[in-house]
Amino acid sequence: MSTQVRRYDVIVLGNSPTGLAAAALIGGGGLKVGVIAPRKTEADARTVALMQPSIRLLQHLGIWPHPFAEVGRPLRKLVMVDDTGFFLEVARSSFSASEIGLESFGWNIPLEILVATLREVAQNRGVEFIDGKIQTVALLQEAGYLSLADGQALQGKLIVATEARNSAVRKSAGIACERWAYDQSALATSFSHSVAHQDTSTEYLSRSGPLTTIPLPGLRSSLVWMERPHRVDELMSLTSEKFAHELQAAMHGELGLINEVGPRSVFPMSGLRAADLGSKRVVLAGGAAYVMPPVGAQGLNIGLRDAATIAELVLDWVRAGGDIGSDELIRLYAKMRWPDVVLRQSLVHHFNQSLLSDFLPLDFARAAGLALLDRIAPLRRYVMQHGLQPSFNLPRIMHP
Repeated sequence: MSTQVRRYDVIVLGNSPTGLAAAALIGGGGLKVGVIAPRKTEADARTVALMQPSIRLLQHLGIWPHPFAEVGRPLRKLVMVDDTGFFLEVARSSFSASEIGLESFGWNIPLEILVATLREVAQNRGVEFIDGKIQTVALLQEAGYLSLADGQALQGKLIVATEARNSAVRKSAGIACERWAYDQSALATSFSHSVAHQDTSTEYLSRSGPLTTIPLPGLRSSLVWMERPHRVDELMSLTSEKFAHELQAAMHGELGLINEVGPRSVFPMSGLRAADLGSKRVVLAGGAAYVMPPVGAQGLNIGLRDAATIAELVLDWVRAGGDIGSDELIRLYAKMRWPDVVLRQSLVHHFNQSLLSDFLPLDFARAAGLALLDRIAPLRRYVMQHGLQPSFNLPRIMHP
């Protein structure tokens, strides 16, 4: 007896906000969308900083400000503190959203709530969720075919891969990727403090990477502390009280007394870049296309631009009566997204490397760049505006 094939216009792989946003946007356009994304059972205490274009995507989906404004905080000010010890250090550089006419650069919100809300929106728009593991992939001229470990068979005109760095569909599409590792791990948690954060996110730049605090409601902030792996192991072994003491010292006591440290998680730092963003009825987005350290809140915001772009192209193609899995659409998607991905990943990589390498020219370049930003207001405003979003190929729903 042959297995019945479930047919979709678009199959999305992955339970990330990127994949869920793409599914919700495309499903809202009337297409049949399936998402292969098992529900996560373990808690995830991380937060994500969404910049204004990503907030506009949530508004388009009808999920802003509720429920996020109640559990998050706006990012009104960004501060960088040079703790590298370099003799030309710029003590402090500050960037205020008000300088570019905004109330905030974006919002810091819990990742778990973002994922759950996007999943609910997608379901309300008719998206079907499949809890399964991909076993085989066949990418043919007329469609892509996936078989799952439980025997299910799926067919899609277009497959949007967002699932992870080890994407089976990316490999089946023949898309190579470059990988590298950083001598760093990131420790993520949250904590309470006695001094108000004033809706300010602060990055303390050390020779092991940035320590970043991001505001949460009340006298509480989330933390991403990038350090050498052995140092992270030491920090993870400390009691909550001793960890709070170490954190307070690393921040020079700027948030006052630290206490009530939440659960701590560790993530090894690595990088990945796919050689192309699509082929053979497959497009790559988010973690299936690139991986970068959590510096400057770039990763997820880039991924949501991927999601909005592919949704926009797919729905435009359908209205024009075209094949949504065509090579033409895939090439256009790659052309629109590649400059944004490569530029921002390269900036994050080189900035992070300038902290780790102890290489004098890189130190001079970083110190000079921060000094110029601190002293030249038009340059600072330009960098803030273009740090929020690319100046080209921004999806329509992300425009002000």
